[in-house]
Amino acid sequence: MAAGGPKAGYGLPNDLRVLNAAGARTAAYNNILKLDYESVFRPIADAVLTRADLTNLRFEDVRDEVMFVRIFDSLGPQYVTGTKQPIAEVLGENAAVTAQIRSMLLSLWGHRYLIEHGYLDRREAKSLYSAFLLPALSRVRGGLESTRSQGSTYVLNHLLEAGALSVSADGRFKINPKAADAEIARAAEEFISTMAKGDAVAIKSFLQRYVVVTPTIRDVLANMGPEPPIQRPIYRTADRLSPPARLHTDSAADRPNGRFREGS
Repeated sequence: MAAGGPKAGYGLPNDLRVLNAAGARTAAYNNILKLDYESVFRPIADAVLTRADLTNLRFEDVRDEVMFVRIFDSLGPQYVTGTKQPIAEVLGENAAVTAQIRSMLLSLWGHRYLIEHGYLDRREAKSLYSAFLLPALSRVRGGLESTRSQGSTYVLNHLLEAGALSVSADGRFKINPKAADAEIARAAEEFISTMAKGDAVAIKSFLQRYVVVTPTIRDVLANMGPEPPIQRPIYRTADRLSPPARLHTDSAADRPNGRFREGS
């Protein structure tokens, strides 16, 4: 999704007291994701995936991967092992990106687990990593300012370093699913166990090593072309109930692509 666009889903609450007392609620916005798939993700797929991976890819695969990330927002460790001290408190400024990486690693691991144990259609295994790549590359193309783009870069660099992803001469990704499965399992165990110990020094070291745009990633981003303009959502029902203070203008500068995006 283009930087600054509407979020495609959420996993709430963030407050541990509420989470422990009432649980979490997770949602993904199918209409926003479908628009993103057609206008952002599919063009990226055409630029960076092989013909075989393009053939296997469906919108539902990308939607499910985004949904899995949101589910794991509330399922990872929340307190330092053996204590009542919140991990976020120990990790300080790196807490948000650490939680994002945890959710992304666990989403891929958990998705694979459910496929292997028959809870999901086995055909999803063919597009698991393609479905991760598209939103990940879209986020990284927008810069490393957000925790989502930082988390995406962390996972991408692990897969590249392990040889699970490689880039051919034409700039397309070659995906080795077995190597990817092994690296995600290894990286998830390494990162989340370190996180659970509250080892802020080790976590900072991981981030410094993997949250970087390497020359390989930079070349792939160049093949993708420029980031598309942000499309603003229109929430008709909300606008009728609570009219915005400033009405939408017909100025071309305020209407990327000459139109607004329809919201839910």
